[in-house]
Amino acid sequence: MKRLLAISLCVMISSLSIFAQHKHSRRDFALPADSAYRVSLSTNLEKATMSARIAMTKNGERHGMSKQHWTLFWNKESANKYNYISFQCGNTNYGDYTDQRFARITVGQHINGNDSIIFSKDLVSGLNRSTGYNSILLEYRNNHELNIFVGHKEYRLLCSCTVPLIDGSSCGVFGNVNLNVQSFISQSFIDKSVELATPWTIETLKEHYTNSTDLIEGFWTYLDRDNDVKKAQCGGRYTFAIVKNANGYDLIYISGAETNSNKWKCGTIKGQLRYTIFKNHYDLIWHDSMFETITTDAYADIIDNVILSLQFPIYDTTIRFSKMVELR
Repeated sequence: MKRLLAISLCVMISSLSIFAQHKHSRRDFALPADSAYRVSLSTNLEKATMSARIAMTKNGERHGMSKQHWTLFWNKESANKYNYISFQCGNTNYGDYTDQRFARITVGQHINGNDSIIFSKDLVSGLNRSTGYNSILLEYRNNHELNIFVGHKEYRLLCSCTVPLIDGSSCGVFGNVNLNVQSFISQSFIDKSVELATPWTIETLKEHYTNSTDLIEGFWTYLDRDNDVKKAQCGGRYTFAIVKNANGYDLIYISGAETNSNKWKCGTIKGQLRYTIFKNHYDLIWHDSMFETITTDAYADIIDNVILSLQFPIYDTTIRFSKMVELR
């Protein structure tokens, strides 16, 4: 089914669209005992998921806990500071007919050689308690709300807890036994509004324009539009500032967002005009209301230095802006 794309637009789209996704994925590899596989997480994180599906090559039964275990770690800032969730099996009464095999899942924090346990649970079903594959999934929401899922054939929620997600840290897996890693995947979702933020304010823009001789630079505001509402829904009646750069001009958001208005802050880049071989005609890069970026089949024309026409032919949409004498 086609997605209804809105040009500033994009009303009916998943909230994840406001996040840039960075994904690390590695599959089907062997990890030797007492070694680690790890990847770095991005900065400005709002959401993240980390998952591992792993089998131990050995998982012996004995009185109490087995010696073998594996661990998924995250928030790793140094060798002595990280959060973890570990998988280890045990027996309730080894050698007796009442014996029951279980898997112990432990969530904790390791700091300078000391472990602080956040959550621990022994499970007698839903996990492979021998040398088969098991999966662990960490799902972050709002930078600190963590849901943890585990399973052999399908995930089930183990627990929910509050563990802040640390920017620029790393995550990965290790074990004290040889591991067969079917998959390790980390996905970081970076708030695009943070990536597109600039130092510009209304005051610094006004000061800049005082010394500018470029007739295109200045404040521009919504004038009108001609669009097919079945293909595009306007996300606001925008006012933005145009500032010259090396390749053309930046469009700096000032106000007017209606869709996703809490994410659009004054000073955020709304788009860019890139020079072409034609005078007053530009290639357009546009960030819609949900921070989806349009880079193809989008153009702009400036007419008599007072009308800016943004054209999106695929969506049968044209939006026009007029230059303001002064910002109201």
